[in-house]
Amino acid sequence: MNKLTPRQQDTLGFIKKFMLKNQVTPSVREIAKGLGINSIASVHVHMKALKDAGEIIPYGDDTIRYSVKGIKMVEEKKCGRTKRSGT
Repeated sequence: MNKLTPRQQDTLGFIKKFMLKNQVTPSVREIAKGLGINSIASVHVHMKALKDAGEIIPYGDDTIRYSVKGIKMVEEKKCGRTKRSGT
């Protein structure tokens, strides 16, 4: 596994905390806001690094929907977002 930079670790930590609190994965804009990043492109760079390191797993070619290693997610059909499973 690739070693994560401090900013990538911050990004992953934010994603995990957001998921546990809100029961859904955060959007790129929510990640940017939560980390105080002005550039959405920068968040995409961090997300790609997390994907390459195997920390997040996208659903197919979709860059918006993803899961995080160690947190099981299930689909919530109504709104198209994902919700964390109780197991």
